[in-house]
Amino acid sequence: MPSFRHYLLNADALRACRGILNDADRDFLRQEAESALQRGPFTVARRDKPQVPGAGCNDYVSLGSYWWPDPNTADGLPYIRRDGELNPDYDRYDRKQLEAMQSTVKLLALAWWHLNDERYAEHAVLLLHTWYRNPATAMTPHLRFGQGIPGICHGRCIGIIDTHDQIWMLEYLPLLLDARCWDPALGDTIRVWFGSYVTWLREDPLGQEEAATKNNHGSWYDAQVVHFASLAGNDDLARSVLEQVGERRILSQIETDGRQPHELARTLSRNYTMMNLTALSMLAKHAQRFDIDLWTLHSASSGGLAAAFSWLAPYADGSTAWPYQQISPFRHGVHALLTWRWADQAYGTTTETTLHAQCDSQVIQHLRLLG
Repeated sequence: MPSFRHYLLNADALRACRGILNDADRDFLRQEAESALQRGPFTVARRDKPQVPGAGCNDYVSLGSYWWPDPNTADGLPYIRRDGELNPDYDRYDRKQLEAMQSTVKLLALAWWHLNDERYAEHAVLLLHTWYRNPATAMTPHLRFGQGIPGICHGRCIGIIDTHDQIWMLEYLPLLLDARCWDPALGDTIRVWFGSYVTWLREDPLGQEEAATKNNHGSWYDAQVVHFASLAGNDDLARSVLEQVGERRILSQIETDGRQPHELARTLSRNYTMMNLTALSMLAKHAQRFDIDLWTLHSASSGGLAAAFSWLAPYADGSTAWPYQQISPFRHGVHALLTWRWADQAYGTTTETTLHAQCDSQVIQHLRLLG
């Protein structure tokens, strides 16, 4: 089976900075890791979550993020959409468990890498074993019941975006490979799991419907298929998808001046603009392995990624006020900063460093831990 590797994070930078931390970063990482040891294990196999007809105990179930009870009906059904407003019942389903597992594994992997404390690796391995390998607690590799809407449906194609941060979690797993507790059989299980998930994404009608979407959902669908197929050793599939990304995703979504109309129509337009750029940039990073240049691709009707970053930069650095709807504050996180770093490397710009002053100190500390 293929070995875990970094497709997006800089392996050389991670090796160069291993264990070389200032006192503040070391204290921050140890404090966060000690807290993480108290979290989990996480699982979809919980009796306290809402039950959905047809879903088994190992099936992932989530609620449509922006769907709420209808105040004009006695039972609140069918739910109605309030774009950008997160229903707090979302936390009762499985997405909170998935997000907690991913963030905790990433933190513990970084802590093991820099602090060389086997306890952190051991707990990360336990979380992975619980989610992917233990038959009693592991998630089945499909999303038939993702982002359901009470009174309308039990699952939708757009629920597939729930697993998009699995990409980032997988980027941290190579940091665990030299821990004594790492089990190669667990690694094999994880790769098989994602291979099965890719098959479901491509063959199930929900996956095929999501593949046909024209906005960030389509971008993240392709990013997931490419990354998970690469992990599972199916580079032929990854290359096939990447060969179509230019026309299918980049040129079709980005206008000549760099705007992304599908994302700008949302109530959280700045979040979705950045989120889509991150997915498209991930695809461009993967494409470099196959000598496919998506960074400079453009056409008479689309400025491509270069124009998208150029258009967004004055808003990102704060020199120009955001003119579109944004119902809650936007914050640059680690993933957004890494996306700008990739763009700076592609275009010879320096936007990423200008954004640091706007970020929470913990975001910058996490970024330094990545080299």
